[in-house]
Amino acid sequence: MKQFTTLLWQLDATKDEHKRIAALRDYFTTAAAEDAVCAIRLLSGGEHYPVVSTESLRQWAALAAGIPLWLVEECDAHVGDLAETLALLLPTPCPGSGPEDVGMGLVECMTTIDSLRSANEPQQRAMVERIGRLLTTQERIVWHALLIGSCRVGVLRSLVAQALAEVAGVEPAVMAHRLAVDGVADVQSYQRLFGCEPTATDGGHG
Repeated sequence: MKQFTTLLWQLDATKDEHKRIAALRDYFTTAAAEDAVCAIRLLSGGEHYPVVSTESLRQWAALAAGIPLWLVEECDAHVGDLAETLALLLPTPCPGSGPEDVGMGLVECMTTIDSLRSANEPQQRAMVERIGRLLTTQERIVWHALLIGSCRVGVLRSLVAQALAEVAGVEPAVMAHRLAVDGVADVQSYQRLFGCEPTATDGGHG
């Protein structure tokens, strides 16, 4: 989660395509394959719909922070971003329980989100708060944005393809074709993107 959060902050900080490609390239060079699969899905526009109601998240934040609900709503109106508001209101994580200690990756957060869809409200609250306790403030912003469907980065698919092409050492057109034809549904399909030999779907691009 730390790596993906850093990537989002870097992407949000610039509109320069070269800097964005460099940030993406650095991420895909170092990220675990299973995390990279989730990242590509999110960067491509996936998972942009609410998983937990904003009303529930506000109520849980009020209880966790020990403040009335109306104050949460006032803070949200002032900040202008619910994900950021929730992240700032929650108690600071305890030392020794941060993501560097538990090795939390993006895939674990996304797996939890999948579980939230079928959970009842008490179960949802327990899972949301468990993850929240393990994250830094910046990571909590991303976490809550994923929960409420507001994690929209606005990265062109061509930039993702360019970055992956640089990691794989192939032409951007080849990588774009692989992404369009094969997709990235799992770790195996992600790893195939980096095959040194042209794949059957590369066609004239190889």
